[in-house]
Amino acid sequence: MRRILEGEDIYAGQNGLQAGISCAGIQVYADPLIERALFNLANNAVVHSVTATEFRISCAPEGENLVIVVEDNGVGIPDGEKERIFERGVGKHTGLGLFMVREILGITGMTIQETGTAGSGARFAITVPHGGFRTTPAGRSPSP
Repeated sequence: MRRILEGEDIYAGQNGLQAGISCAGIQVYADPLIERALFNLANNAVVHSVTATEFRISCAPEGENLVIVVEDNGVGIPDGEKERIFERGVGKHTGLGLFMVREILGITGMTIQETGTAGSGARFAITVPHGGFRTTPAGRSPSP
């Protein structure tokens, strides 16, 4: 997980955003395409959040689940668009980006919602269900 998140952190940083990650000690069991899904979220921050200066990824337990939050401090998503942005064909380019992200995450039972405040930035909350992740002592690589 850390390797994947560091890649998105580097991508955002290379494109002018101050980036940060706080997910130490988390291993997520997911389809390898999760890397593509997280890249798409980082790319959206770069391309669509014209005013964004920050991009952050954080992880926190929520009950028996894990929530991975991917957020920026750009213009955000209007309330009326929060669910629609995940539909096929909706978007400024191919209309497949966030639709594809939701499909990829769904392969391993994960869900995604946009939970940000319009005007304060986009905030995507990815819920990883119980059994879909494990924690290890911070700074130690999990054993295979």
